[in-house]
Amino acid sequence: MTTPEKIWIGREAKAASPYRQAAMEAGWQAEALPLIQTRALETGPKALAQLGNLNRFKWLFFSSAGAVRYWAENIPPNSWPSSWRFAAIGPATAAALEQHGCQVQLQLASGHSLALAEAFLSECSGPTGQASKPSLLWPAAKGGRKEGLHKLQEAGFEVSWLELYESYPLDGPAPPEQEVLLLFSPSGVHSLGLRVQRPERHPVIAFGPSTAEAAHSAGFPVWTTLTTRQPQSLLHWLRTHTRASS
Repeated sequence: MTTPEKIWIGREAKAASPYRQAAMEAGWQAEALPLIQTRALETGPKALAQLGNLNRFKWLFFSSAGAVRYWAENIPPNSWPSSWRFAAIGPATAAALEQHGCQVQLQLASGHSLALAEAFLSECSGPTGQASKPSLLWPAAKGGRKEGLHKLQEAGFEVSWLELYESYPLDGPAPPEQEVLLLFSPSGVHSLGLRVQRPERHPVIAFGPSTAEAAHSAGFPVWTTLTTRQPQSLLHWLRTHTRASS
């Protein structure tokens, strides 16, 4: 396989910068390619008010740093009770919580909502068959994957799913064919699919299995799936790939 001259980072310039630096360190050209934007849902505050007393929740589940951001915008972090415990997917999500002074009790390096729910049931849910189960809250994006929610409900937990924001595709140019793209989410895959006419000519590096699954379904060839959403993961893969191709 011939190493492409350029990799497109599927984020806006500031967020893409550390990945761009990693790619250039590996000897690749790299440019940012903004694909999605997020915005708060107008229905979020009303849905939040309907939950009532938030102190009744024992655990809060977060699948992304975006969910942490919009949760904090609605509920000031200085008002978060010390009794809350936090479960997070990925280091970026955990870091977003830690920036607000939270200790993350359950963290997955990567994965999706079902994996987080299974880890919780395995490690943190208490004795099997206990009479009283804690109430759980899952702040999320509109249209987020609910497999984890359903898994917890099947196990007998009361789980409130709270949609606070949504992702939407940005207009923009299609990247040149045969130049690889780094994609971070299924929303990014969807946005890219709106821009290109022949997805089979646009190779993808995907962060996480959900992104890889979406890319496969949309017809993009997935070169690899990186499980850790860190610039160093990209750097290591690009260096290894370059050595293997030379």
